[in-house]
Amino acid sequence: MVLAISVTLAYLRQRSCMYPPDCNAFNGAIQKSVMAKSPKIGGWNRGKTIGRMRPFTLEQVQLIRAALAAKNDLRGLSLFEVGISTMLRSSDLLSLCVNDVMSEGRIIETFDVRQKKTRGVVGVSLSSPAAAALLAYIAAAGLRSEGRLWKFGRLRHSQMVKAWARMAYADPRFYSTHSIRRTYPTHIHKVTGSHEIPRQLLGHSSLMATVSYLGVDKEEALAVKKLHEM
Repeated sequence: MVLAISVTLAYLRQRSCMYPPDCNAFNGAIQKSVMAKSPKIGGWNRGKTIGRMRPFTLEQVQLIRAALAAKNDLRGLSLFEVGISTMLRSSDLLSLCVNDVMSEGRIIETFDVRQKKTRGVVGVSLSSPAAAALLAYIAAAGLRSEGRLWKFGRLRHSQMVKAWARMAYADPRFYSTHSIRRTYPTHIHKVTGSHEIPRQLLGHSSLMATVSYLGVDKEEALAVKKLHEM
């Protein structure tokens, strides 16, 4: 419909300009008519919840873990556990191959990942639940060593995260793939009060970037800055 209107508009403009005295007035009248009839399209964020996505709490992690295990969803459970444990961005997480996490039939507990966004290398480790979930998933799916662990994109990953939020009786509008990345460092910060440990685990170059990422309020952020004066 929009294409047809554009073609008609171009044709009418061409025809109207054959009569110079009224050309501009005629074009303006046509433009107003087309704009009035064209459907209005909202901004990219229309109907969406914008802002920092929430991390999952320890209780929510346990609920999701139990729900995925009860469904025998080995793929979902492995992705959930590895995402929580490694704290990788979705793009880096979904790029992992079998040979990144397994060697000679055994799970590699610690390995390095070059981040796509920053090109920096970050060391990650797999928790015991993550290692067990991966081992079960790889065996059941019969994955080859050179193949990717999860063969889908970020959109599907985001949909899965929202489904996990529902399993934890949480509003899915406030959860995204970044919720997975933020869960472990937020938990560590709450338990230890440390910002440096989450910074290193997340691969951030700046401590203040980590403070912002974890959602620390302004007063606490300034206190952290004061402790690390140059």
